[in-house]
Amino acid sequence: MEHAFAQASALLKRPHKTDHRANRLARTVMMFFDRGMRDPDLIAAVAANREISLEFKDNAERGPRATMRERVTAGQIAAALNAPCCDGSDGECLSEKP
Repeated sequence: MEHAFAQASALLKRPHKTDHRANRLARTVMMFFDRGMRDPDLIAAVAANREISLEFKDNAERGPRATMRERVTAGQIAAALNAPCCDGSDGECLSEKP
């Protein structure tokens, strides 16, 4: 689950340790894991897309000019999976890629 959370944060281009929405994203990752999903890359992609939808909903409730960010595409997921996954603060890698 930790890898899925870090990957979802990377897809959303957010620091997973300091972002104020990190708790909601973590709960989303846990929800999909509890529902039986076990592929961390799939969980990350689905959680990132859900987070984008929730952001849109939050923004729509605040004002009439909300715009939806582009959803995470398959190409972005593939690029993120092939790129080293670092947390952005000290450059320490969160996961090892073979």
